[in-house]
Amino acid sequence: MRQGRAGALSRTHAAMARTARDEADTFSALARFLERAQARAAGNRGLRGLMHRHTVEGTDLAPARQEIAQRCTHLMRQARAQGTLRDDVTESDLAPIATTLEAVLALPGEQPSDRWRRYLALILDGLRVSPDQAPQPGQENAP
Repeated sequence: MRQGRAGALSRTHAAMARTARDEADTFSALARFLERAQARAAGNRGLRGLMHRHTVEGTDLAPARQEIAQRCTHLMRQARAQGTLRDDVTESDLAPIATTLEAVLALPGEQPSDRWRRYLALILDGLRVSPDQAPQPGQENAP
């Protein structure tokens, strides 16, 4: 049973990433992908548990995670090239972002909570290029 859910998770998230990759505005596509993935996780604690496992009863989730990571990397590169994603945002920022949003889901309060949407919006605003953007810590003197 878990094997079936793991496969469905892999296929669904990979399909969402593929769909996002085909959109012209890649920052918006990346934002929509993150929102849709988080919405699915917010409503399903079992799904959140699967995302933290590398294998589930013999099913390796690594290929799906790798495909999702590759597609997100492509979106991020395209968004940087379009000038909509900060140059100092890297693919390695995605895991801490996901962990942050998961922590919001774990906060006490009404269930299910949509508070994660507020924090996703704040995070996305920080990732988006703006004319008065402050440099990230450690990059104050970067060109």
